[in-house]
Amino acid sequence: MNIGQAIISAMVQGLTEFFPISSTGHLVLLHKLFGIAEPQLEFDVALHLGTLMAVVIYFWQDIVTLLTERGRKLRFIIIATVPIVVTGLAVRNAVESLFAMPKVVSAMLIVTAAWLGLASLARLYYGKKGHKKSPTLLGSILIGMAQAVAIIPGISRSGATIATGMILGMKGEDAFGFSCLLSIPAIAGASLLKLRHITAEIHGHDMVMFIIGALVAGLVGYITLKLLVRIIRNNELYFFAIYCLAAGLVGLFVF
Repeated sequence: MNIGQAIISAMVQGLTEFFPISSTGHLVLLHKLFGIAEPQLEFDVALHLGTLMAVVIYFWQDIVTLLTERGRKLRFIIIATVPIVVTGLAVRNAVESLFAMPKVVSAMLIVTAAWLGLASLARLYYGKKGHKKSPTLLGSILIGMAQAVAIIPGISRSGATIATGMILGMKGEDAFGFSCLLSIPAIAGASLLKLRHITAEIHGHDMVMFIIGALVAGLVGYITLKLLVRIIRNNELYFFAIYCLAAGLVGLFVF
């Protein structure tokens, strides 16, 4: 991977980690277009650390409140994190094989599109009856299960969790906040798992590329968070459903 490809990959990561269109799915398809066959574990970790930095900075006040008050919301985030921990440890090796299957990724983008479409319909339905500000215990478990399903490349983690929250009756902005806070242990955990498999020596050129990648992914990710909350407030989540459907169909035919 050269520096140009690294910057493009970082920009794509920053956009798609939080936009509900699957970061893993897009990076798989992008690297396929670049002709990169081998997994870029070290660089992938750097990009995820960049987007982790973005969400921590964006939600810093919420994080401090969660940790100091230690209320129901923190307990629900911990509960919602359990499914992805269990699933990730149990089926990680099987899921990693899917990264080499662009057609599977494309099909899962279509699944993401359907999920987002249901969320848009739910927003219209609940609009007349009000919204829940936070999930129930059962809702937290279901959102956590949605996040666990999103380890399949092509299914958006943010899309699955935000959409599930909205389908359960949460206000879009509140589902967005819960999803982003839930992403912090998920991204950190995934990065730690990948670090265990990194054995290659990192040279100076690679380190510069990783730092640039992390900074670009973090900056783009922060901007994306600001844009996404506005999009959700305007009830325009269906645009991403249309995009994922189109990207998935194109991927099925191209790959």
